[in-house]
Amino acid sequence: METRTITLADRDYEIAELSAKHNAAWRRRLDEILTPLLDTVQNAGTIRLDHRGDLTALIGRIRPLLFQSPELLTGLLFDYSPALARDRERIEADAYESELLGAFVQVLQLAYPFGGLFRLAANLNAGSAKTPMASTPTNSVSASGATPPG
Repeated sequence: METRTITLADRDYEIAELSAKHNAAWRRRLDEILTPLLDTVQNAGTIRLDHRGDLTALIGRIRPLLFQSPELLTGLLFDYSPALARDRERIEADAYESELLGAFVQVLQLAYPFGGLFRLAANLNAGSAKTPMASTPTNSVSASGATPPG
């Protein structure tokens, strides 16, 4: 289990990685929240910004998400960490949104623990780069079939 220490409103909190089952449930909740925004972005190619109806529809779809995103992300923080949830009132009153966003990034690293895979891949790649390539022995037969002198 990994942990992260974050600071919100001048107080340190230790956030522990959730079990696989709870991490998966939290990621599903994140997906539910982000899907409308991501769908809008994905379909942006079909939206004509010079067409008033398209532009109005686009603004109508993303406005609630953009205006509510800090609160949505903060809610997800409290859902992830009981330590934060216990101090929710103080955090909401005293923490800055920039701190909350930084904490959210830390939670994402716990919820999506791919960093270990990337480190492993980097180490494996670094190990293969250090392995010398096999060299041809000097007493082998050349491509012409002649044996080198020696």
